[in-house]
Amino acid sequence: MSYLKSEWIYGVHAVLASLSNPSRVAEELLITAETKNRIEKRMNRTLNEKKLRSQPAIRMVSKKRFNEIFAPGTVHQGIALKTKKSKEINFKKFIASIVNKKKVIIVALDHILDPRNVGAIIRTSAAFGVDAIIQTKDHSPKNSPELIKAAAGGIELLHLFSVVNLANTLRQLKDLDFWCIGMSVDKGKRIADFNIPNRLVLVAGSEGKGLRNLTQKNCDVLINIPLEKEIGSLNVSVATGIFLHEVKGKDFG
Repeated sequence: MSYLKSEWIYGVHAVLASLSNPSRVAEELLITAETKNRIEKRMNRTLNEKKLRSQPAIRMVSKKRFNEIFAPGTVHQGIALKTKKSKEINFKKFIASIVNKKKVIIVALDHILDPRNVGAIIRTSAAFGVDAIIQTKDHSPKNSPELIKAAAGGIELLHLFSVVNLANTLRQLKDLDFWCIGMSVDKGKRIADFNIPNRLVLVAGSEGKGLRNLTQKNCDVLINIPLEKEIGSLNVSVATGIFLHEVKGKDFG
């Protein structure tokens, strides 16, 4: 099995989820005494799981040392894991794996740059059973520790793909009977009035600008969330969560 290069993951939820992922190799675990006392039972239960591929070397580290290792302002919660993950299946293989699957939901991100927003969308998508997230290779954040922490373990539970041309990818998915549904501030149908299809791509646009014109043209329909006029629009991760909740509320999956 081939692996990606080692990376640091921090934050309690993100680290414990990474330890539980059998596709990861855990190399080194840094933890403060305070955090160890707080989560010791949960951590030991995770470390003793049979599916754990490797036992990391555990080092007790002071909070001061943590703040020296990681960038100022990093919300590490006194725990960090050095780990490497096996390479994901490519998008072509993923498509082949869902050809005969009746109900599939994919979230596509159109130039969303904030790693905290992307992390929050990953977390919400995992909670609602999304099969995969697609983002553009350019104009999207890397899988940084900040993004992984914001995802709170969700990144371990679904496929994450980067594509060169989102419009082409949407057309490819439509050829496989997917409906591509673009999220809009004020255009298209109200989400409550839309009949949810079995094979769905929910497309979210960038902060501030929304969906690009070419992306909109490749959506089958636009949907919106009715809001009080004074509010204007919602944060993209919040809006995505509302759309996914609506999908689940209509018995998707």
